[in-house]
Amino acid sequence: MKACSIYKTNKKFKIVTVCPTNTGTYVLREPIYILPQNVDERELGNKIIDSLNSSKEVSYYEDSIGAKGILKLMKEASYRKLYLNSSSCTMYLEDNTLTIKPNICKDPNAGLEVVEQDIQRMDYSESRKTEIAYRVVKILEKKY
Repeated sequence: MKACSIYKTNKKFKIVTVCPTNTGTYVLREPIYILPQNVDERELGNKIIDSLNSSKEVSYYEDSIGAKGILKLMKEASYRKLYLNSSSCTMYLEDNTLTIKPNICKDPNAGLEVVEQDIQRMDYSESRKTEIAYRVVKILEKKY
């Protein structure tokens, strides 16, 4: 399985590669992309595809940069502030099916929760990058 998370802040899209670990958890890794909100869908789609392609299973102990290092690369002070000041979704690619799960922050100290009723699935193809980006933009425009 491959994955990435996308955050939409007031001015930027932030795409972070998510890697499954050998312990059944996930770690955030590079590459990380920070794009202006007015980025065209083709470019946004390219970065999403690149992030998904960079996702791979890693050892939990290979997480050398750590959570604070990821926050620094994302230009964020804390996950709490990121969750409070953004909308987000996580994408999972498995068996040629792309699943887009919107997130909601009900309690910033507890992290994010999936908005089950708005999960989207589609057949995956890199040639559909513009459609993927369009779906992400629409999901991230929603206020929960």
